[in-house]
Amino acid sequence: MACIIHLLTDSRYCQVAKLHLPHLQHTLKESGDCENLKILSDTAKVDLILSLVEASRFSDVKWKRHAIALAKKALQQVNDSYLHACVAQRDCVISRISGDTDRSALALSSFAIEYYPHKIDPRMNAELGQLTLQSAINHIHNEELAKAIEELQSWQPLNATSPSTAERIALYHMDLWQGKVFRYQGQFSNSLACLQRALLETKHEGSLEDARPRLICDLGDVYCELGDPLHAEHLLEAEIKRLDDRGRKNFTDWCLLQLSHAESLWGQGRLEEAEALCSGIQSSPHLSKLDKLRLSTLFGRIYHARRDWSNARHYWTKALSDVSAYPLVNGHTSRVILCSMKEVLLQEGNLEWSTKYKDQIKEMKVIKSGGCEYWIPGLGKWYHYLTRPSERL
Repeated sequence: MACIIHLLTDSRYCQVAKLHLPHLQHTLKESGDCENLKILSDTAKVDLILSLVEASRFSDVKWKRHAIALAKKALQQVNDSYLHACVAQRDCVISRISGDTDRSALALSSFAIEYYPHKIDPRMNAELGQLTLQSAINHIHNEELAKAIEELQSWQPLNATSPSTAERIALYHMDLWQGKVFRYQGQFSNSLACLQRALLETKHEGSLEDARPRLICDLGDVYCELGDPLHAEHLLEAEIKRLDDRGRKNFTDWCLLQLSHAESLWGQGRLEEAEALCSGIQSSPHLSKLDKLRLSTLFGRIYHARRDWSNARHYWTKALSDVSAYPLVNGHTSRVILCSMKEVLLQEGNLEWSTKYKDQIKEMKVIKSGGCEYWIPGLGKWYHYLTRPSERL
């Protein structure tokens, strides 16, 4: 069991861990799904719970729910605040990705009420940091960005000058997510400062090496928002070269780097190069729904800027469909896409539908302040371009 935990928790053995997952699932099924826990030693119960927590990171949502339900069942025979915190954190995440936001919040509040530890050591403090992070992400999903920042800034290592390894990893995630939220708000200088701190953490903590590519994407996006796409390009190209030289490519990370790289080229007016990068990953199975939305808006801007109205309309239409999967954060983004569609249809001479989109924009609910105005990189500046035609070159 300890071997399985090691495989599941070490990113270097991710693929091997996935191969072991069916064996864990089979063993649990044959043993009655934790019905015979009384025969296990306390150490074995702890190992089982930690295995289930880590195994819940793999496979589909059905398995994730099952694994965490079994961990909860096993917890009934173990009195350990740290284990309760680990299970609560995963329960929160799984509930959120399943769309059950109420249960996600309940997982955190139940832990705080029933199992909050009396004594806190660095390991426990790091796990409390992860719970704080999940609470902040719940706020982000509700577009409560100020509350999210408040949560993220509320946690600190017990010893700020000498944090434990686990606390350093938690600190990295706090800085990373603060950087994201500040960018969503349009506070790009604050975002850059947070992301640069996170980058320092990756240099101090070797286990964070695999997190570096996505962090570099965030940094590149912020540099583009700050009006320095050339710096972003150099940063992203260096990271892409580092991954290529390492010879162990994560294709999901590689696609994300290409997206941010294309954004940096777009920012320099190098539309053909940006289009080539976008085309190179368009059919990749490694793109998430959010990646596909971003890709559609990039293609839309490229063809829009070229006055290729047919292709622009195709990708803005696709972007409008893609963004509907994000009902809580699509207000600003939907408005930008609709404005783009309105202009395309006007240029094509389709006055009827252009007017319909114009009316739809007017009828949209007033977008509350403090939302994710800069959620998709580049769309904030694009909206400025659309709504201020007199300033266009």
